[in-house]
Amino acid sequence: MTEDIQKYSLFIKNSKFFFGRILKRDSKTRNVELELNNQKKTICKIKDLILEVSLANSSTTNNNIELSDLWSDLSNKTQIISTNEFINFALNKYEISNYFDLDNLIEKLNIDYTFFKILNSESIYINSKEVVEKINLKKISKINNQNLNKEFINKLKNKSKIDHIKYSSQYDNIKKFFGGKKQYDKKFINRINEELNLNNNSFIYFLKDNNYFSMEQIIAMKFNLENTFLYNFNLSEINKINPAEISAFTVDDENTKDYDDAISIKFHDDYVLISVHITNFSNLIDYMSEPEIFARNNMQTIYSPYGNYNLYSDEIIEQISLIKNNIKDVISIVFKVDKEYKILSYELKKNRILIEENYSYTNFEYLIKKNQNFQFLKSFTDYHRSKRLINADFAEFNNDISLFLDADQKLQIKVSNLESHKVISELMILANSYTADFMQLNNIFSIYRKQDESANLIVDSIESDNPFKFFRNVSPIKVSTDNGPHCGLGVDNYIQFTSPIRRYHDSIIMRQLNSFLDCKDIFFSKEDLDNILKSTNSKLEISKNKSKNVYKFCALKYLLDNCKYETDVHVYSVLKNDYIIYLSELNIFDLVSKNQFKKIYKINDKISIKYDFIDLFNLNIRNIEEIL
Repeated sequence: MTEDIQKYSLFIKNSKFFFGRILKRDSKTRNVELELNNQKKTICKIKDLILEVSLANSSTTNNNIELSDLWSDLSNKTQIISTNEFINFALNKYEISNYFDLDNLIEKLNIDYTFFKILNSESIYINSKEVVEKINLKKISKINNQNLNKEFINKLKNKSKIDHIKYSSQYDNIKKFFGGKKQYDKKFINRINEELNLNNNSFIYFLKDNNYFSMEQIIAMKFNLENTFLYNFNLSEINKINPAEISAFTVDDENTKDYDDAISIKFHDDYVLISVHITNFSNLIDYMSEPEIFARNNMQTIYSPYGNYNLYSDEIIEQISLIKNNIKDVISIVFKVDKEYKILSYELKKNRILIEENYSYTNFEYLIKKNQNFQFLKSFTDYHRSKRLINADFAEFNNDISLFLDADQKLQIKVSNLESHKVISELMILANSYTADFMQLNNIFSIYRKQDESANLIVDSIESDNPFKFFRNVSPIKVSTDNGPHCGLGVDNYIQFTSPIRRYHDSIIMRQLNSFLDCKDIFFSKEDLDNILKSTNSKLEISKNKSKNVYKFCALKYLLDNCKYETDVHVYSVLKNDYIIYLSELNIFDLVSKNQFKKIYKINDKISIKYDFIDLFNLNIRNIEEIL
């Protein structure tokens, strides 16, 4: 029986072989139309033709074509071989006489780069033994990883316990996905969502509800936050011999562990001493030690209802925090006050204090009404607030809105409008402003916060269930080593040093003051501080953005958990194509296209809206419509 012999052509295009029958030739473009074995067609350049060969169209094939055999024969002879010579060598080695055998060889060359690499239409590169071994190891690793992916997804389906070490690659991919990294395995994540019928929101809940990740860990992954401390650090020995010189108390949130500041009040016949004490760990944690560098890289503590992302490890915080029944080293700002609440004098000194109590704001609110000392403290801060506000751009700010977990671990809203907040806030402003004056008068280089007068300030008061104000045309805060007025607060000089556990720059000022109060010497020169600001300003901005995003994530989760798909918003700003809207209940902003609304709105307008999707992953509300 006569075999059907046909003429076939072999081309190289885009570093791949194309093998089939030429259907058409175009002499003008010098292109050919090639029909491949799957009846698909492609265009090739005539110049990329490798060879033409007549082959039987037989279905009897040689199943022993292995690229490893071909490589073994060629690898010891040369490293680069001409394409023609290579193909002819393969034809002879495997005695290829029919179309299907050559097509089989070509297909293997196109999909397997272990042994050979097409350099161009004229040359083939023969991989070395080392390269082949390396590629084979990668292939084995890829196969193993694919198997682990499959096992991992099955365990998710069955809600089984998963070994973090065995499936470390799968966990890393989930972390990269949440963190918005480009290098994650998209096929793996898509397969999880497809097989478990999840979207990005439900993926978050699935991982949390089945204890694969805590919400604290999910937030850390999502916003690239550090919540593990890899350093092994022993604090310097605390001096436990010297007794405390004064007793004090703290006032903070219920769940606080990082107590930076404490207060004491002592009455004398003709005056009262009111002291603000700031923890001083200058001699416990060395500058540029591992914990200090970690704090420098993260700049500020970021708070969430599910757990905080601190500047220091829990072990260190326990040692430096002003915790009840402990004696701690502090820097004290002591105000000598007359019975009319006027400050007669003040001094800064190093102290050792005994913390008698850690009050919550709620407890302290109650005690203000019962305790004469605390009543005096409230009257003192009221007096100085009213004096300060005469020169301040801002008479008051919006109430602080935060989120917390109730006893059932559900998110709840907390509005901070207690008198106790105002008392502590004003004491911190006094401490910071008087310390700034002290540093300026004593030529101690510092990190100052200035704010020019907001000459064109607009304050719009919005009456609603949650009354608030919009502040526009506010002068920016300037942070530098040059002192100057802070017009927003109405003070001549201002620094922030009352939270050295929570804010990195505060700890720098703490070290500077500690050195000066010890020996009238400075720890940092002006150039040192300028360099610190230069190297940390961008880190601080990144940290602030992370903090805002963590809060917005939790706020949106509150809406999602409570199935709140309708709310009232106000227009903060009108852009060319969008509105910036404000959800006062949660103190968050969002961007919405004007096209989503039927009416035209102006700033401060109230809009009742509904929406059908709260996107935790992209931190926005989608498919918004107004309720008319």
